[in-house]
Amino acid sequence: RIAAAVFAALLVVVGASFVRGNLVQYGALLDTIGASRASLAAERAGYQWMRSNLAPDAVVLTRNAAALYLYTGLRAAALPSDFAVLGAAPRTGQNVARDWPERMRRTGARYLYLAASTLEQGDALGALVLALQRDSVLRQVYGNNSVAVLELLN
Repeated sequence: RIAAAVFAALLVVVGASFVRGNLVQYGALLDTIGASRASLAAERAGYQWMRSNLAPDAVVLTRNAAALYLYTGLRAAALPSDFAVLGAAPRTGQNVARDWPERMRRTGARYLYLAASTLEQGDALGALVLALQRDSVLRQVYGNNSVAVLELLN
């Protein structure tokens, strides 16, 4: 009987520890889902703005071309996944802020859609938008805390 009681107590402790660990993971998962939903809501506002304000034949350069097309119906040109955002491009060593307008011209895109959720970890959307507007080649036409739409001026 003593052995059974000890074994039962051990099972309770192990079970409680397992449940506690899963609850912590579940809480973190809920936080992640909440952040993703908030980000998607902000991105959808950007998509809605583009659908309402850009010409139907506008071409938009973005990291997530499929989502942009699905939400707006606009033609989307995709940035390659290894195209750096700030600093220097990893393979070319060129100034990335100057590379984006050239990439837009080559793809025929007049607009650039940026979402904070698609930036490299540590990059801030506001800092990127400022860097891209520095040479007066791009101008922000829409933005919120999570997304920005920039227009190529020349």
